[in-house]
Amino acid sequence: MAAGHSVDLDAWRVMFTDALGRIAAGLADRHWHRYSAGAGAKGHRVYAWAWARIDIAQGGWRRLLIRRNTATGELAFYRCHAPGPVPLLTLVRIAGIRWAVEESFQAAKGQAGLDHYQVRTWTGWHRHVTLAMLARPSSPQSPSSRTHLMTEVPR
Repeated sequence: MAAGHSVDLDAWRVMFTDALGRIAAGLADRHWHRYSAGAGAKGHRVYAWAWARIDIAQGGWRRLLIRRNTATGELAFYRCHAPGPVPLLTLVRIAGIRWAVEESFQAAKGQAGLDHYQVRTWTGWHRHVTLAMLARPSSPQSPSSRTHLMTEVPR
């Protein structure tokens, strides 16, 4: 693509989301399963989950993991790849880990200065982020989020 070429990202996002929504809409009710993605601030985060096979021509085991909010019907999508078959519940647990990681990054931004660095080099950025993330669990301001960082992932 030429450097001067502009791309309408909003239009692309709508087109892509519509295509994924059509895949989700095409799944029969028997393909949706209610699983918890882990504990949240208000209890377990229970959603309806389904998957669809994608990238059939490529090697490995590839699935589109689809999460549907049982109250609102809102959809979220995850592209999954593994060297061999993986149970749906395992993918749900892995997707649930993302919430704890995002929570850690949000807390670290304010508590450990993760957002106070102007990137100049990869090495400098990497050192700053590593130290900020290491400092976060010992922060006296975040006992509840420390619990999320130390929680063992169910197997």
